Amino acid sequence: MVYLLPLRASGQFGLIVMLLSFFVFLCGFERIVDLQRRAAAASEARTDRLIVATLRFYVVNQALLLPPLGALLLAWVGLTPAEVALTLVIAVIEHFCNEVYRISIFAPRYGALLWVVFAKNLAVPALAAAAVLAGGLALDLATVLWAWAVASVVAFAILASGFARRLRLVPGEPAGAEMRVARQYRASLTHFIIGLVALFSIQVDRLIVGSLLTLELSGVYFRHLFLAAAVYQVTTVASHNRIVLRVFQALHASDAAAARRLIRRELRRVLAAAALIIAAILLVDPRHLPHAAAATFLPVILAGLVLAFVLRLAAEYHSVFLNGAHREADVLRSQVLAVTLSAGVNVLLTSVYGLHGTVTAMAIGAAAYLLIIGAYARRVR
Repeated sequence: MVYLLPLRASGQFGLIVMLLSFFVFLCGFERIVDLQRRAAAASEARTDRLIVATLRFYVVNQALLLPPLGALLLAWVGLTPAEVALTLVIAVIEHFCNEVYRISIFAPRYGALLWVVFAKNLAVPALAAAAVLAGGLALDLATVLWAWAVASVVAFAILASGFARRLRLVPGEPAGAEMRVARQYRASLTHFIIGLVALFSIQVDRLIVGSLLTLELSGVYFRHLFLAAAVYQVTTVASHNRIVLRVFQALHASDAAAARRLIRRELRRVLAAAALIIAAILLVDPRHLPHAAAATFLPVILAGLVLAFVLRLAAEYHSVFLNGAHREADVLRSQVLAVTLSAGVNVLLTSVYGLHGTVTAMAIGAAAYLLIIGAYARRVR
């Protein structure tokens, strides 16, 4: 989408995705960390009762956050009222799709539902392309949003049905007083603050680019950013999230050495893969790319973004370790220090050097986070 949309619309699309990221996070309130820890020692029926109670918590948050999201889409991104309405529908369903994935990490019987999300993601560009071909028009933002909303509504109906069939609740069994909405806020408040700082540290570059640069330059940046983010997301799914529960279980058994071995092994794999990816990017000759891509492709920018994301991912392994050891405060301290440094450097370098300054600041912030949180993790015995 970011390559086929006009450059200004690419900038708008990137801002939409950024705002959806904040919406999904704020609605989720990082409940997943507490939920994972509870599920590690719970039966399937008990786990499902906890999940249902958490879904009610999510609905409350969505109702509170949809109005401010709509206002930002209208006033900042410049969407029409109809486009805002479509984006709000998309936001709600994207949140639930995200939670299906996170739930499937510790309740694998829900993993098959991820194929529905996968199909929805493929359907969005397919529907947009079909609309463009049928009308003989260029791709525009409204068409993308319509395709995204239609695919999302259909996927949500299928997900809801599949989720209901997999629930293994015991009739009449309560989730427990600790799963009331107010108590869920309290139980996850520290994780939420940690996650909010983490999200801000990841998204601060987009906020700064969207605020200091034009929508056209933002479009150039988002075209590179989404390629780098794809590498980060694939690596997170393939490695980071796959070992979270195993690290928690090792720490629950008071075996910190085993948890560290798991993390070191995954880090070696990730860093080796990242080195190959960065080398491949730097070898790309933009002249051999299609014209639409070649006109805005900057290999150094993309390689720098991948490096920043990889450093960030390496730091997140230490975050998992500290969370499993109930040292959330150390994670928060690390993130606050790193994001404060990153934001200050980012504003300065972006103002002076544009996109190159943004990418440099991202790498500096990610490296600082890795060094700081690694020092805290080494203190745990």
